[in-house]
Amino acid sequence: MAQTALDDQGVLDLGKNCQLCNQIDFLPFHCEFCDNIYCAQHSSVDVHHCKRPERKFTAGPLQGPSATSFFPDPKKRQEALNDLFQKVALRLAKAIAKQEETKIMPLAKLKKFLQIQKKSCEKSSKTSISKKTRLLKPPSPLVELAALKKVAKGAANVQAADRIYVWSLYINLNEEDLDQISEDDKVGIWLLRNWSLGRSLDSIANQMKIMNYNNSTLHTSKRLSLFRVVNNEPTLLDLTKKNLGSFTNGDTLYLVKG
Repeated sequence: MAQTALDDQGVLDLGKNCQLCNQIDFLPFHCEFCDNIYCAQHSSVDVHHCKRPERKFTAGPLQGPSATSFFPDPKKRQEALNDLFQKVALRLAKAIAKQEETKIMPLAKLKKFLQIQKKSCEKSSKTSISKKTRLLKPPSPLVELAALKKVAKGAANVQAADRIYVWSLYINLNEEDLDQISEDDKVGIWLLRNWSLGRSLDSIANQMKIMNYNNSTLHTSKRLSLFRVVNNEPTLLDLTKKNLGSFTNGDTLYLVKG
């Protein structure tokens, strides 16, 4: 009998009595608002008339963007645009000025060097005449080209038929020291006809063992420029163009630093 009573008591502990109808429910529902137990039939807060606290809604300020942010003030927007345009124009003007500076500085240096060389030649010519030195007839272009080919150097993979032979002179000193450079310092170099002038500049610098920072800096004092003198006037060569048509055999190219 004692064992049977315990078994019955264990069965009774499996469920809970509904607070409303007092029926046993083996899956009772516990209401978190009123802290009572209900059967499945009375589990809804509306069915067992739960006295849950009412939610209070307060009209606080919205956390999202205001409506005015989607419709900005036209006047302020125009002022902002004008300010932006002024900044862009100023940057563009500085960039153009910097670009012109990179052309003017090496050009001015080369012009000064050529003036020094011209004065030196005129002085030498006067001295020769005063001493009644017999003037020699200038060699023919073919003889000069043959002499150039004998001393020229360049990339070994450039076939002889595809070469252009030029003289190259490096102008690297400050303007105050340009008189230390002579036309006699020029070096004979061959280049590939189909190279761009930029590729030719790289090859000239390489053959003359000159450090070339053109691909790593925009600083004018460290960059190299390539010039050719046409009708006694130095002309900056566009490094994006091809060699063919820009110069020919026997021409002198001036590699100017700074």
